[in-house]
Amino acid sequence: MPRERTFIMIKPDGVQRGLIGNIIGRFEAKGFKLVALKLTSPSKEHLETHYEDLKSKKFFPGLIEYMLMGPVVAMVWEGMNAVKTGRVMLGATNPADSLPGTIRGDLCIDVGRNICHGSDSVESANKEIALWFNDDELNNYKHHSEAFVYENVLKEEAAPALPAAPAPAAVAAPSAVKEFAPYEGEYEELVTYSDDPSLGKKCPDMSTLVAVPKGHHDEFVGVGNGKPTCLVMFAKYLKYEAFPAVEAVSAYAAELGIDSAGLLLDNKEKDAKRFVEKNPCKCDIPLFFDPGWKVKDAFSAMLNDPVTLPSFYLFDKDGTIVWRQALSGMTGNMKLDKSQFDYQIRAFVAGNPLGSHGPSGISRDDSVAGPVSQEDVFATQEVADAVW
Repeated sequence: MPRERTFIMIKPDGVQRGLIGNIIGRFEAKGFKLVALKLTSPSKEHLETHYEDLKSKKFFPGLIEYMLMGPVVAMVWEGMNAVKTGRVMLGATNPADSLPGTIRGDLCIDVGRNICHGSDSVESANKEIALWFNDDELNNYKHHSEAFVYENVLKEEAAPALPAAPAPAAVAAPSAVKEFAPYEGEYEELVTYSDDPSLGKKCPDMSTLVAVPKGHHDEFVGVGNGKPTCLVMFAKYLKYEAFPAVEAVSAYAAELGIDSAGLLLDNKEKDAKRFVEKNPCKCDIPLFFDPGWKVKDAFSAMLNDPVTLPSFYLFDKDGTIVWRQALSGMTGNMKLDKSQFDYQIRAFVAGNPLGSHGPSGISRDDSVAGPVSQEDVFATQEVADAVW
């Protein structure tokens, strides 16, 4: 069973406020395994190394001063998807944006006193663990509760040990994907019904998009240029609510060979560039920024509703939309696996019929009796560099 390790640190304010037990308890209750822990007073040089990617920022001296206020608790936790789940458990960097139930949402108020740190990628976790712990401080042991946290643990233990083998490079046939299951129940806004207003429409003009180069996988022929295409619309400020969608499209592009791209719909271009600089998730597709949200507004007009983020769009070789899938991220009721997008994109690439949920049963009246002003709830969203 694949496991990850992540670095979690309780900052001086969390230690001074007596929140160590509370925070540790949450990770234990989740089912993660503690493999290293120490109360330590790091030096200024050590902290500057830890936050070296922020050295050019104006807030850097204040950040280091804050971290020198007292001892910190450094920890390593192990478990499936430990890095991403750990970040979700911590909540947004600004406690005011953190959901109730998260550590920051429940236990702090001010972004300058946000009590904890968590690795933002597997690569960062490995680097931070090596900085804070020696190899002999990392404990390798089996926890007695694993069979009650993970499925098939007992079966895995019974199987003979085999050397690790690289994953097969062959494309999985659509027939290997479980059968499409039409949605049954009351109207659900994140389900794509057969009468969805986008299906069968041509892709809106996207000539105003600005490329955000990464230095790899930046070539894109565009929608409607003779090749089937997949687009993922997302925003950096959504963080781990959106990153699984980006990684999924990157994987489909590599496995299925479908032309793909990502549209970063943050309010400021600097946030799009910051996403590339920080590289918080695997992104092997071309990226574009939407100045003035002209493309997003065109899609919203087509849908007669604001664009949901993250969202997938599939286009045929002529640029006609054949499927649209809105997601709720990692914590809502329309996660990637539940959406059955995996079935749809594989069927699409193989030239097979897509699954259908049937009509929505909702009558649409797009006529209006005058100008309508629709304010996008994300219009003012912006992520401070300190988030990273």
